[in-house]
Amino acid sequence: MYPSFDVNSIVCRCAQDVIQFKNINGNVPHESTIHLDYNFDTKQDMKHLSKIIQRELNILSGKKKYIHLHDLHGIENEGTRKQIWIIRTFLFYQVLLFTTKLLSNRRLFQSVLSRRTFRPEVTSELANFKMGIFGSMTPTSDIDLGIQYLGTNSGLCALSYIISTIEDVFLLFFGNSSLHYDIEVYADVFTLPDMNGEPIFYLDTSHFVKEDIRDLLPYAGASIVRNYVTAYIDIHNNDKSNVSKVVNEFTMEKYLSIQPSIVEVLSDTDWIDQGKRMVEDYMTKSYDQSREEYYKLIDHAETTLTEIRQRMNHLSKPVLKQTLSEPLPKDLIKTMYKAAAHALVYRAEGYVCASTIMHVVKTLQEHPLEVQKRHNPWPRCMYPTRVAECGIGPWGYLLSMLEQQGYLFRYEIEYCHSNLNKEKCIQKRKKYMFRFLDGKKRMNRQSVKRRMNRRSVKRQSRRR
Repeated sequence: MYPSFDVNSIVCRCAQDVIQFKNINGNVPHESTIHLDYNFDTKQDMKHLSKIIQRELNILSGKKKYIHLHDLHGIENEGTRKQIWIIRTFLFYQVLLFTTKLLSNRRLFQSVLSRRTFRPEVTSELANFKMGIFGSMTPTSDIDLGIQYLGTNSGLCALSYIISTIEDVFLLFFGNSSLHYDIEVYADVFTLPDMNGEPIFYLDTSHFVKEDIRDLLPYAGASIVRNYVTAYIDIHNNDKSNVSKVVNEFTMEKYLSIQPSIVEVLSDTDWIDQGKRMVEDYMTKSYDQSREEYYKLIDHAETTLTEIRQRMNHLSKPVLKQTLSEPLPKDLIKTMYKAAAHALVYRAEGYVCASTIMHVVKTLQEHPLEVQKRHNPWPRCMYPTRVAECGIGPWGYLLSMLEQQGYLFRYEIEYCHSNLNKEKCIQKRKKYMFRFLDGKKRMNRQSVKRRMNRRSVKRQSRRR
Protein backbone atom coordinates (compact mmCIF):
# COMPACT_ATOMS: atom_id res chain seq x y z
CA MET A 1 0.00 0.00 0.00
CA TYR A 2 1.44 3.34 -1.11
CA PRO A 3 -0.16 6.07 1.02
CA SER A 4 -0.76 9.62 -0.15
CA PHE A 5 -1.01 12.84 1.86
CA ASP A 6 -4.41 11.87 3.17
CA VAL A 7 -5.21 11.21 6.83
CA ASN A 8 -6.94 7.84 6.41
CA SER A 9 -4.26 6.64 4.01
CA ILE A 10 -1.46 7.48 6.48
CA VAL A 11 -3.27 6.03 9.51
CA CYS A 12 -4.03 2.78 7.66
CA ARG A 13 -0.42 2.35 6.49
CA CYS A 14 0.88 2.96 10.03
CA ALA A 15 -1.47 0.32 11.46
CA GLN A 16 -0.43 -2.09 8.69
CA ASP A 17 3.27 -1.63 9.52
CA VAL A 18 2.77 -2.18 13.25
CA ILE A 19 0.69 -5.33 12.70
CA GLN A 20 3.26 -6.73 10.27
CA PHE A 21 6.09 -5.97 12.73
CA LYS A 22 4.30 -7.84 15.52
CA ASN A 23 3.54 -10.80 13.27
CA ILE A 24 7.22 -11.10 12.38
CA ASN A 25 8.82 -10.24 15.74
CA GLY A 26 6.24 -11.48 18.24
CA ASN A 27 4.36 -9.58 20.92
CA VAL A 28 5.80 -6.34 22.23
CA PRO A 29 6.04 -6.20 26.06
CA HIS A 30 4.50 -3.23 27.89
CA GLU A 31 3.37 -1.66 24.64
CA SER A 32 2.91 2.10 24.73
CA THR A 33 -0.52 3.71 24.60
CA ILE A 34 0.75 6.33 22.13
CA HIS A 35 -1.39 6.65 19.01
CA LEU A 36 -1.54 8.87 15.95
CA ASP A 37 -3.38 12.14 16.48
CA TYR A 38 -4.82 14.45 13.82
CA ASN A 39 -6.74 16.66 16.26
CA PHE A 40 -4.34 19.58 16.26
CA ASP A 41 -4.94 23.11 15.03
CA THR A 42 -2.03 25.18 16.27
CA LYS A 43 1.73 25.11 16.51
CA GLN A 44 1.36 24.62 20.27
CA ASP A 45 -0.79 21.52 19.72
CA MET A 46 1.88 20.08 17.43
CA LYS A 47 4.62 20.78 19.99
CA HIS A 48 2.58 19.04 22.68
CA LEU A 49 2.09 15.89 20.58
CA SER A 50 5.74 15.71 19.59
CA LYS A 51 6.85 16.08 23.22
CA ILE A 52 4.72 13.08 24.23
CA ILE A 53 6.42 10.90 21.61
CA GLN A 54 9.93 12.16 22.41
CA ARG A 55 9.35 11.70 26.15
CA GLU A 56 8.36 8.07 25.56
CA LEU A 57 11.58 7.45 23.60
CA ASN A 58 13.64 9.11 26.35
CA ILE A 59 12.05 6.94 29.06
CA LEU A 60 12.50 3.69 27.12
CA SER A 61 16.14 4.43 26.29
CA GLY A 62 17.07 5.96 29.64
CA LYS A 63 18.46 8.97 27.77
CA LYS A 64 17.84 12.63 28.44
CA LYS A 65 17.41 13.21 24.69
CA TYR A 66 17.11 9.97 22.70
CA ILE A 67 18.78 10.03 19.28
CA HIS A 68 17.84 6.87 17.42
CA LEU A 69 20.88 6.57 15.15
CA HIS A 70 23.34 6.77 18.06
CA ASP A 71 21.47 5.33 21.04
CA LEU A 72 19.66 2.24 19.73
CA HIS A 73 22.85 0.18 19.39
CA GLY A 74 23.56 0.63 23.10
CA ILE A 75 20.24 -0.97 24.06
CA GLU A 76 20.61 -4.74 24.46
CA ASN A 77 17.13 -5.64 25.71
CA GLU A 78 15.20 -6.99 22.70
CA GLY A 79 11.81 -6.08 24.20
CA THR A 80 12.89 -2.45 24.63
CA ARG A 81 14.18 -2.38 21.05
CA LYS A 82 10.80 -3.57 19.80
CA GLN A 83 9.02 -0.88 21.82
CA ILE A 84 11.35 1.77 20.38
CA TRP A 85 10.67 0.53 16.83
CA ILE A 86 6.95 1.03 17.35
CA ILE A 87 7.33 4.48 18.95
CA ARG A 88 9.66 5.62 16.16
CA THR A 89 7.12 4.33 13.62
CA PHE A 90 4.42 6.44 15.29
CA LEU A 91 6.82 9.41 15.27
CA PHE A 92 7.39 8.97 11.53
CA TYR A 93 3.70 8.78 10.66
CA GLN A 94 2.87 11.66 13.04
CA VAL A 95 5.35 13.76 11.05
CA LEU A 96 3.45 12.80 7.88
CA LEU A 97 0.17 13.86 9.51
CA PHE A 98 1.75 17.18 10.57
CA THR A 99 2.96 17.67 7.00
CA THR A 100 -0.43 16.81 5.49
CA LYS A 101 -2.22 19.42 7.59
CA LEU A 102 0.46 22.06 6.99
CA LEU A 103 0.22 21.57 3.22
CA SER A 104 -3.59 21.80 3.43
CA ASN A 105 -3.91 24.82 5.72
CA ARG A 106 -2.41 28.18 4.72
CA ARG A 107 -2.88 29.76 8.15
CA LEU A 108 -1.18 26.91 10.00
CA PHE A 109 1.59 26.67 7.41
CA GLN A 110 2.42 30.37 7.68
CA SER A 111 2.42 30.31 11.49
CA VAL A 112 4.73 27.26 11.62
CA LEU A 113 6.95 27.72 8.55
CA SER A 114 7.17 31.48 8.16
CA ARG A 115 10.34 31.32 6.05
CA ARG A 116 8.66 29.12 3.41
CA THR A 117 5.97 30.13 0.92
CA PHE A 118 2.61 28.35 0.99
CA ARG A 119 1.58 26.96 -2.41
CA PRO A 120 -2.22 26.57 -2.73
CA GLU A 121 -1.94 24.92 -6.16
CA VAL A 122 -0.27 21.93 -4.50
CA THR A 123 -3.04 21.48 -1.91
CA SER A 124 -5.56 20.30 -4.50
CA GLU A 125 -3.03 17.76 -5.81
CA LEU A 126 -1.96 16.22 -2.48
CA ALA A 127 -3.84 12.96 -3.13
CA ASN A 128 -1.68 12.49 -6.25
CA PHE A 129 1.62 12.50 -4.33
CA LYS A 130 2.32 8.88 -3.40
CA MET A 131 4.76 7.75 -0.74
CA GLY A 132 6.96 4.71 -1.20
CA ILE A 133 7.96 3.71 2.33
CA PHE A 134 10.77 1.17 2.58
CA GLY A 135 12.41 -0.42 5.61
CA SER A 136 12.69 -3.94 6.98
CA MET A 137 10.63 -5.17 9.92
CA THR A 138 13.60 -5.36 12.30
CA PRO A 139 14.26 -3.09 15.30
CA THR A 140 17.46 -1.71 13.71
CA SER A 141 16.04 -0.95 10.25
CA ASP A 142 16.14 2.45 8.64
CA ILE A 143 13.22 4.09 6.82
CA ASP A 144 13.46 5.42 3.27
CA LEU A 145 10.63 7.63 2.07
CA GLY A 146 10.36 8.25 -1.68
CA ILE A 147 7.76 10.78 -2.82
CA GLN A 148 6.41 10.71 -6.35
CA TYR A 149 3.85 12.80 -8.23
CA LEU A 150 1.33 10.68 -10.17
CA GLY A 151 -1.11 13.40 -11.19
CA THR A 152 -1.91 14.77 -14.65
CA ASN A 153 -0.61 18.33 -14.20
CA SER A 154 2.58 17.87 -16.25
CA GLY A 155 3.87 21.32 -15.32
CA LEU A 156 3.63 20.93 -11.54
CA CYS A 157 7.01 20.90 -9.77
CA ALA A 158 6.44 20.48 -6.03
CA LEU A 159 8.59 17.62 -4.73
CA SER A 160 11.16 19.91 -3.09
CA TYR A 161 8.31 21.91 -1.50
CA ILE A 162 6.87 18.78 0.12
CA ILE A 163 10.24 17.30 1.14
CA SER A 164 11.38 20.58 2.69
CA THR A 165 8.17 20.68 4.74
CA ILE A 166 8.75 17.15 6.08
CA GLU A 167 12.37 17.91 6.98
CA ASP A 168 11.38 21.24 8.57
CA VAL A 169 8.83 19.40 10.75
CA PHE A 170 11.51 17.05 12.10
CA LEU A 171 13.75 19.97 13.02
CA LEU A 172 11.03 22.19 14.50
CA PHE A 173 9.12 19.63 16.54
CA PHE A 174 11.65 16.90 17.34
CA GLY A 175 14.80 19.02 17.56
CA ASN A 176 16.80 16.90 15.12
CA SER A 177 17.00 16.11 11.43
CA SER A 178 15.22 13.04 10.09
CA LEU A 179 18.68 11.43 9.78
CA HIS A 180 18.97 11.26 13.58
CA TYR A 181 16.02 8.87 13.47
CA ASP A 182 17.58 6.92 10.59
CA ILE A 183 14.92 8.27 8.22
CA GLU A 184 15.73 9.85 4.86
CA VAL A 185 13.38 11.44 2.33
CA TYR A 186 13.88 11.37 -1.45
CA ALA A 187 12.18 12.69 -4.55
CA ASP A 188 11.21 9.70 -6.69
CA VAL A 189 11.59 10.90 -10.27
CA PHE A 190 12.55 7.54 -11.76
CA THR A 191 9.18 6.48 -13.15
CA LEU A 192 6.19 8.18 -14.72
CA PRO A 193 2.58 6.91 -14.69
CA ASP A 194 0.97 5.67 -17.90
CA MET A 195 -2.71 6.23 -18.75
CA ASN A 196 -3.70 3.56 -16.20
CA GLY A 197 -1.39 4.81 -13.47
CA GLU A 198 1.15 2.01 -14.00
CA PRO A 199 4.84 3.04 -13.74
CA ILE A 200 6.92 3.63 -16.88
CA PHE A 201 10.72 3.41 -16.60
CA TYR A 202 11.58 6.26 -18.91
CA LEU A 203 15.27 6.62 -17.92
CA ASP A 204 16.08 3.85 -20.36
CA THR A 205 19.78 3.16 -20.97
CA SER A 206 19.25 -0.16 -22.77
CA HIS A 207 20.27 1.39 -26.12
CA PHE A 208 23.27 3.29 -24.71
CA VAL A 209 26.81 2.58 -25.89
CA LYS A 210 30.13 3.12 -24.09
CA GLU A 211 30.42 6.74 -25.28
CA ASP A 212 26.99 7.55 -23.80
CA ILE A 213 27.78 6.02 -20.43
CA ARG A 214 30.92 8.13 -20.00
CA ASP A 215 28.64 11.13 -19.37
CA LEU A 216 27.04 9.23 -16.46
CA LEU A 217 30.18 7.75 -14.89
CA PRO A 218 30.93 10.80 -12.67
CA TYR A 219 27.79 10.02 -10.64
CA ALA A 220 28.90 6.43 -10.02
CA GLY A 221 32.25 7.96 -9.08
CA ALA A 222 30.52 10.30 -6.63
CA SER A 223 28.75 7.32 -5.07
CA ILE A 224 32.06 5.49 -4.59
CA VAL A 225 33.82 8.54 -3.10
CA ARG A 226 30.87 9.39 -0.82
CA ASN A 227 31.03 5.85 0.59
CA TYR A 228 34.77 6.19 1.17
CA VAL A 229 34.39 9.51 3.01
CA THR A 230 31.41 8.18 5.01
CA ALA A 231 33.55 5.24 6.15
CA TYR A 232 36.29 7.65 7.26
CA ILE A 233 33.79 9.77 9.22
CA ASP A 234 32.23 6.71 10.86
CA ILE A 235 35.52 5.24 12.09
CA HIS A 236 36.65 8.66 13.35
CA ASN A 237 33.67 9.25 15.66
CA ASN A 238 31.71 11.39 13.20
CA ASP A 239 34.62 13.82 12.75
CA LYS A 240 33.97 15.87 9.59
CA SER A 241 36.77 18.41 10.05
CA ASN A 242 39.05 16.77 7.45
CA VAL A 243 36.49 15.99 4.74
CA SER A 244 38.22 17.99 1.99
CA LYS A 245 41.55 16.34 2.76
CA VAL A 246 39.99 12.86 2.77
CA VAL A 247 38.23 13.50 -0.55
CA ASN A 248 41.41 14.74 -2.21
CA GLU A 249 43.42 11.80 -0.85
CA PHE A 250 41.10 9.35 -2.57
CA THR A 251 42.68 7.67 -5.61
CA MET A 252 41.68 4.80 -7.82
CA GLU A 253 44.87 3.03 -6.71
CA LYS A 254 43.70 3.18 -3.08
CA TYR A 255 40.28 1.90 -4.12
CA LEU A 256 41.66 -0.95 -6.23
CA SER A 257 44.06 -2.03 -3.47
CA ILE A 258 41.02 -3.01 -1.39
CA GLN A 259 38.39 -3.59 -4.06
CA PRO A 260 39.79 -4.98 -7.34
CA SER A 261 37.37 -3.78 -9.95
CA ILE A 262 36.00 -3.82 -13.44
CA VAL A 263 36.83 -0.10 -13.40
CA GLU A 264 40.29 -1.06 -14.61
CA VAL A 265 38.87 -1.34 -18.12
CA LEU A 266 37.87 2.33 -17.93
CA SER A 267 41.29 3.93 -18.26
CA ASP A 268 40.18 7.59 -18.13
CA THR A 269 39.68 8.44 -14.42
CA ASP A 270 38.43 12.00 -14.98
CA TRP A 271 34.98 10.70 -13.98
CA ILE A 272 36.33 9.98 -10.48
CA ASP A 273 37.73 13.53 -10.23
CA GLN A 274 34.34 14.95 -11.23
CA GLY A 275 32.69 12.74 -8.60
CA LYS A 276 35.15 13.95 -5.97
CA ARG A 277 34.24 17.58 -6.65
CA MET A 278 30.53 16.85 -6.14
CA VAL A 279 31.16 14.92 -2.92
CA GLU A 280 33.45 17.60 -1.50
CA ASP A 281 30.80 20.25 -2.14
CA TYR A 282 28.13 18.13 -0.45
CA MET A 283 30.12 16.87 2.53
CA THR A 284 31.68 20.22 3.48
CA LYS A 285 28.23 21.81 3.77
CA SER A 286 26.14 21.90 6.94
CA TYR A 287 22.94 19.84 7.04
CA ASP A 288 20.82 22.91 6.28
CA GLN A 289 23.07 24.01 3.42
CA SER A 290 23.14 20.57 1.83
CA ARG A 291 19.39 20.08 2.04
CA GLU A 292 18.70 23.49 0.48
CA GLU A 293 21.08 22.54 -2.34
CA TYR A 294 19.19 19.26 -2.74
CA TYR A 295 15.90 21.16 -3.10
CA LYS A 296 17.41 23.34 -5.86
CA LEU A 297 18.73 20.29 -7.70
CA ILE A 298 15.34 18.55 -7.47
CA ASP A 299 13.63 21.68 -8.85
CA HIS A 300 16.03 21.54 -11.79
CA ALA A 301 15.33 17.82 -12.33
CA GLU A 302 11.57 18.37 -12.21
CA THR A 303 11.83 21.14 -14.80
CA THR A 304 13.44 18.64 -17.19
CA LEU A 305 10.84 16.05 -16.20
CA THR A 306 8.10 18.43 -17.37
CA GLU A 307 9.31 18.10 -20.98
CA ILE A 308 9.55 14.32 -20.67
CA ARG A 309 6.02 14.07 -19.25
CA GLN A 310 4.67 16.00 -22.23
CA ARG A 311 6.51 13.73 -24.69
CA MET A 312 5.42 10.55 -22.89
CA ASN A 313 1.77 11.61 -22.95
CA HIS A 314 1.76 10.92 -26.70
CA LEU A 315 2.74 7.28 -26.12
CA SER A 316 -0.19 5.43 -24.61
CA LYS A 317 -0.40 2.17 -26.59
CA PRO A 318 2.41 -0.34 -25.91
CA VAL A 319 4.52 -1.34 -28.90
CA LEU A 320 7.44 -3.73 -29.24
CA LYS A 321 10.56 -1.92 -28.13
CA GLN A 322 12.56 -3.01 -31.18
CA THR A 323 10.17 -1.06 -33.44
CA LEU A 324 11.16 2.25 -31.86
CA SER A 325 14.55 3.55 -32.93
CA GLU A 326 14.71 6.19 -30.16
CA PRO A 327 11.70 6.37 -27.78
CA LEU A 328 13.12 9.49 -26.07
CA PRO A 329 16.16 11.35 -27.41
CA LYS A 330 19.35 10.14 -25.73
CA ASP A 331 20.36 13.69 -24.87
CA LEU A 332 17.10 14.24 -23.01
CA ILE A 333 17.46 10.94 -21.12
CA LYS A 334 21.04 11.82 -20.18
CA THR A 335 20.08 15.34 -19.06
CA MET A 336 17.37 13.97 -16.77
CA TYR A 337 19.53 11.06 -15.58
CA LYS A 338 22.34 13.43 -14.59
CA ALA A 339 19.96 15.89 -12.91
CA ALA A 340 18.38 13.15 -10.77
CA ALA A 341 21.76 11.59 -9.91
CA HIS A 342 23.34 14.94 -9.04
CA ALA A 343 20.53 15.59 -6.57
CA LEU A 344 20.99 12.17 -4.92
CA VAL A 345 24.65 12.92 -4.24
CA TYR A 346 23.26 15.42 -1.69
CA ARG A 347 21.46 12.77 0.35
CA ALA A 348 23.30 10.92 3.13
CA GLU A 349 22.55 7.37 2.03
CA GLY A 350 21.18 5.45 -0.91
CA TYR A 351 22.13 4.81 -4.50
CA VAL A 352 22.83 7.64 -6.92
CA CYS A 353 22.32 6.24 -10.43
CA ALA A 354 18.87 5.49 -11.89
CA SER A 355 20.16 2.21 -13.37
CA THR A 356 21.22 1.01 -9.91
CA ILE A 357 17.83 1.90 -8.43
CA MET A 358 16.08 0.06 -11.29
CA HIS A 359 18.34 -2.98 -10.79
CA VAL A 360 18.29 -3.26 -7.00
CA VAL A 361 15.18 -1.46 -5.73
CA LYS A 362 12.75 -1.96 -8.62
CA THR A 363 13.84 -5.49 -9.59
CA LEU A 364 15.61 -7.37 -6.77
CA GLN A 365 13.71 -5.80 -3.86
CA GLU A 366 10.24 -5.05 -5.22
CA HIS A 367 9.79 -8.13 -7.44
CA PRO A 368 12.15 -10.86 -6.18
CA LEU A 369 9.78 -13.82 -6.63
CA GLU A 370 8.69 -12.70 -10.09
CA VAL A 371 12.32 -12.54 -11.22
CA GLN A 372 13.20 -15.93 -9.68
CA LYS A 373 10.23 -17.73 -11.25
CA ARG A 374 10.83 -16.43 -14.76
CA HIS A 375 12.23 -19.18 -16.98
CA ASN A 376 13.29 -16.79 -19.73
CA PRO A 377 16.06 -14.50 -18.38
CA TRP A 378 14.92 -11.75 -20.80
CA PRO A 379 11.39 -10.45 -20.25
CA ARG A 380 9.37 -9.42 -23.31
CA CYS A 381 10.17 -5.73 -23.58
CA MET A 382 7.48 -3.34 -24.75
CA TYR A 383 7.52 0.42 -24.98
CA PRO A 384 6.66 2.36 -22.87
CA THR A 385 8.95 0.35 -20.55
CA ARG A 386 6.94 -1.09 -17.65
CA VAL A 387 9.56 -3.66 -16.53
CA ALA A 388 12.66 -2.17 -14.91
CA GLU A 389 14.95 -4.83 -16.43
CA CYS A 390 13.95 -3.71 -19.92
CA GLY A 391 15.34 -0.24 -19.29
CA ILE A 392 18.83 -1.02 -18.06
CA GLY A 393 21.10 -2.68 -20.65
CA PRO A 394 24.75 -3.74 -20.20
CA TRP A 395 26.15 -0.27 -19.49
CA GLY A 396 23.39 0.44 -16.98
CA TYR A 397 24.36 -2.71 -15.11
CA LEU A 398 27.97 -1.54 -15.15
CA LEU A 399 26.92 1.60 -13.25
CA SER A 400 25.09 -0.56 -10.72
CA MET A 401 28.13 -2.80 -10.28
CA LEU A 402 30.30 0.24 -9.60
CA GLU A 403 27.91 1.44 -6.93
CA GLN A 404 27.83 -2.00 -5.29
CA GLN A 405 31.61 -1.94 -5.17
CA GLY A 406 31.49 1.47 -3.51
CA TYR A 407 29.47 -0.04 -0.67
CA LEU A 408 31.75 -3.10 -0.47
CA PHE A 409 34.67 -0.68 -0.22
CA ARG A 410 32.96 1.31 2.55
CA TYR A 411 32.15 -1.67 4.74
CA GLU A 412 35.54 -3.26 4.12
CA ILE A 413 36.97 -0.17 5.85
CA GLU A 414 34.26 0.15 8.52
CA TYR A 415 33.86 -3.47 9.62
CA CYS A 416 36.32 -5.84 7.96
CA HIS A 417 39.71 -4.21 8.57
CA SER A 418 41.30 -5.75 11.67
CA ASN A 419 38.03 -7.62 12.33
CA LEU A 420 36.36 -4.47 13.70
CA ASN A 421 32.95 -6.16 13.46
CA LYS A 422 33.17 -9.62 11.95
CA GLU A 423 29.41 -10.27 11.96
CA LYS A 424 28.56 -7.04 10.14
CA CYS A 425 31.52 -7.51 7.80
CA ILE A 426 30.15 -10.87 6.63
CA GLN A 427 26.59 -9.52 6.42
CA LYS A 428 27.53 -6.50 4.29
CA ARG A 429 29.88 -8.48 2.04
CA LYS A 430 27.15 -11.02 1.36
CA LYS A 431 24.52 -8.35 0.64
CA TYR A 432 26.51 -6.17 -1.77
CA MET A 433 28.49 -8.99 -3.40
CA PHE A 434 25.21 -10.70 -4.30
CA ARG A 435 24.01 -7.47 -5.95
CA PHE A 436 27.35 -7.01 -7.72
CA LEU A 437 27.38 -10.56 -9.12
CA ASP A 438 23.72 -10.29 -10.11
CA GLY A 439 24.56 -7.12 -12.05
CA LYS A 440 27.51 -8.84 -13.71
CA LYS A 441 25.34 -11.80 -14.76
CA ARG A 442 22.70 -9.50 -16.19
CA MET A 443 25.30 -7.34 -17.97
CA ASN A 444 26.72 -10.44 -19.68
CA ARG A 445 23.24 -11.61 -20.70
CA GLN A 446 22.41 -8.19 -22.13
CA SER A 447 25.65 -8.16 -24.10
CA VAL A 448 24.79 -11.57 -25.59
CA LYS A 449 21.27 -10.38 -26.37
CA ARG A 450 22.63 -7.32 -28.17
CA ARG A 451 24.88 -9.48 -30.34
CA MET A 452 21.95 -11.76 -31.20
CA ASN A 453 19.77 -8.79 -32.13
CA ARG A 454 22.53 -7.35 -34.37
CA ARG A 455 22.90 -10.71 -36.16
CA SER A 456 19.13 -10.92 -36.62
CA VAL A 457 19.04 -7.42 -38.15
CA LYS A 458 21.91 -8.32 -40.50
CA ARG A 459 20.16 -11.51 -41.68
CA GLN A 460 16.93 -9.60 -42.34
CA SER A 461 18.80 -6.92 -44.33
CA ARG A 462 20.46 -9.63 -46.48
CA ARG A 463 17.06 -11.19 -47.30
CA ARG A 464 15.84 -7.85 -48.56
